Amino acid sequence: MNRFALVVALLTFAAPTFAADKYAMKDLEALAASESWGELLSHGLDIAPSERNAQWQAVIEKAAIGRLEDMKEEDLKSLSRTKGLVESDQKSFTFLKKSTVYRRAANKTIVKTLKGCYMSRECKNGNDPDWLAEVRSFVKEQAADPQTGCEAGEMVASFMVAYVALPSFEFAVTKADAPCCKSDALKKAVDAGHKEEGSYGEMAKKIGGLCKLPK
Repeated sequence: MNRFALVVALLTFAAPTFAADKYAMKDLEALAASESWGELLSHGLDIAPSERNAQWQAVIEKAAIGRLEDMKEEDLKSLSRTKGLVESDQKSFTFLKKSTVYRRAANKTIVKTLKGCYMSRECKNGNDPDWLAEVRSFVKEQAADPQTGCEAGEMVASFMVAYVALPSFEFAVTKADAPCCKSDALKKAVDAGHKEEGSYGEMAKKIGGLCKLPK
């Protein structure tokens, strides 16, 4: 057998093996059933573009959310890592950029990471104002999701002086009787803010008015 024939023969025998490495939709569904999110997502693009229908999107969305929800406490300390994971998901599966369900899960995980990196001092840089600015910047970016502002406000108020959470709560309360108005942390922050002058006092007055809280 000459060299050319040998190469052709090797390619012929190798082709089925390559094809066998590709996962089918039934394989992704089996991985979803066992909650093997990482393996599922790593093979999500094995499905041909013409077959990436609503069923495929639902499985991918479930896996992407599941992976975020399964992150352990030790994984929730690096803000760049968590944001990088979200960005990677959205780059690989572009439909996730329009998924409000995925965005909600991603925002919730990032808020947890903001707390984790503060507690571990991995993103605090020894300066509370810098960390608070990071929180406020993120909440502002996600202003279309008021629940993120509420979760961030509750997170900040849980271990800092309550009124410093008001900038986050401000994005959660943009109309009268917003869902976040029921938050005990918000009520505590507003009460503390009423005793402050300047911007915190103004925010407390604004939020308290929309939530119809007693002064």
